[in-house]
Amino acid sequence: MEPDDRGWTFIARFSNSDAKNWMEDSGDWWYDKSVAVGDALDPEQNTDMISPAFWLFSGNEIKITRSDDAQHSALLQTTGDCLGGQTFRSKITSYGNFRNGGHWEEDGCLGNCIVRYGGRYETTKGFKHAKCDGNLQAR
Repeated sequence: MEPDDRGWTFIARFSNSDAKNWMEDSGDWWYDKSVAVGDALDPEQNTDMISPAFWLFSGNEIKITRSDDAQHSALLQTTGDCLGGQTFRSKITSYGNFRNGGHWEEDGCLGNCIVRYGGRYETTKGFKHAKCDGNLQAR
């Protein structure tokens, strides 16, 4: 829980220490997965996990943390109703179909969510070099 008593729902864990299921070219994790995978109850397990909440629970904000941080400090946290009542899957897939080798342009900025960076984002792969001309990557 946050200091303002807002609750968070744990929807997924993506790890680069295992088979990298979430990065497969098929896009199965982002677009098609409809059954839970992995163990949501063991935060020490450094493997991919996805819960039904990923595609079933709608929400307002996104918070990304590291599983090795007992305080769950946000590496990235949106403010201002970024999800707008959508599920996380709906938000991600609204940016396009990135299956089978499709990807964002290297300097592409998709979306407009105001975010805060914190925790150990500078030492977390993929966050240190985060930049964009729009609000999505603003500090």
